[in-house]
Amino acid sequence: MMRKKKTPEEERNDPIKKMEETRVERKMVQDANWKKYLDAKETLKEEIVDNEGIDIQENMLKDRREWINMKMETENSKIPEDITKFYERFNVEAPLSPEEEAAKKLAEEEEKAAKKKKKGEKKKKKKKSKDDDEDPTKGAAKLGTTEVTRKFEEQYKEFNETWVQRDETDNYKQEHNVDLAREEVLPIIDKQYKDEVDEIIKIELENMKLIRGQKKKKGKKGKKKKKKGKKGKKKKLPQGWTQIKDLTVEEILVQLI
Repeated sequence: MMRKKKTPEEERNDPIKKMEETRVERKMVQDANWKKYLDAKETLKEEIVDNEGIDIQENMLKDRREWINMKMETENSKIPEDITKFYERFNVEAPLSPEEEAAKKLAEEEEKAAKKKKKGEKKKKKKKSKDDDEDPTKGAAKLGTTEVTRKFEEQYKEFNETWVQRDETDNYKQEHNVDLAREEVLPIIDKQYKDEVDEIIKIELENMKLIRGQKKKKGKKGKKKKKKGKKGKKKKLPQGWTQIKDLTVEEILVQLI
């Protein structure tokens, strides 16, 4: 049976053809918007560096210098070796509330009880015959969260936090959001400045150690010995002194007369 050839009108209104054209058109718009977004990010990065770069750098330097001063005050003026601990200062677990302490203790007790029970079950299994010892659940699929599921959960959470409450009514062209672009750009700029600032602080710490080392070296030097004054020349005694030095006054007068 021969198929009836479509008329030009039917060709134009073919839903499958229209759907494909729409898909291609949307893809082109999507690619154009994505390129525009990447260009806008670069422009935004340059604007932030030009307008806020110095402030970002100064604030970073201030934070690190204040931390160094605080460390020196609490550690008997000891200069830090580096600023590794500057980044580790917030890696401290917050103290637990009484309710959290009780819950933690209960969980530990339950874990101990579960281990004890499991140990007892293992002993019982050893006593059973080989037939009874076979585990019917052996080879069963393990239940739990997989890596793929975790990824979906992360993306779902990110979508809810970013887009659910955002009003896109006026954004019919689906162009990029400047605030979101800024949120993506700032961590990149911070990383760039962080490396530069850390290098500056490293040099400052080395200079501080050098200056302190020179001061200690000067302090160890003893006081300079005073130069002994030159001994004065003995006055030349008159002739005959050796002859009269042991005589009494009367005997000298007799010789003079």
